Amino acid sequence: MLLNGFTLDNRKLRVNLARPLTRASGSNQRSWGKRRQVGKIEETLMQFKVDDFVVHPVHGIGHIVEIAEKRFSGKETRLYYKLIWPRRVVWIPVEAQATIGLRLVTAKSDLEQYRNLLKSRPVPLPQKHYLRHLELVGRLKQSSFQVVCEVVRDLTAWGWRKPLGSADTTILQKARESLYQEWATAA
Repeated sequence: MLLNGFTLDNRKLRVNLARPLTRASGSNQRSWGKRRQVGKIEETLMQFKVDDFVVHPVHGIGHIVEIAEKRFSGKETRLYYKLIWPRRVVWIPVEAQATIGLRLVTAKSDLEQYRNLLKSRPVPLPQKHYLRHLELVGRLKQSSFQVVCEVVRDLTAWGWRKPLGSADTTILQKARESLYQEWATAA
């Protein structure tokens, strides 16, 4: 339940009349939600809603079961998404979703596009294993389903040319598992 707020077009709108929105100067934190200040009214349009399936870059596919105001470690009360997985629960601050890389699961209508991407010609990878590893890890940090499909396609093709080393094998296994989970959830 969202305290001090109401629903608008399947998104939550939080109105806080107690204090104005402040941001420390020089702060480079970004917020995925749109914020604006009108007098002392802070509005936060949230990216996700309850019952959405989202992709967390570390934990994988999660399910949002609640959006609530919480106070952890004696800090100020903030708005959190409660995400669940089979063996864990994670509370993610709404304003930190972009920093973390949280995103919605790919839409079922986009799967054909990704199937074609997986069938397309692979992009050549660097010959040196450490440069290849840096490139692949950098690509995966973008946290998009398209990048996961590209990494699976490119590393699979690389493995046809020559045997994969342990680092390449690990990246390919993790990327494939991520691809399988998201594809199954979207389908």
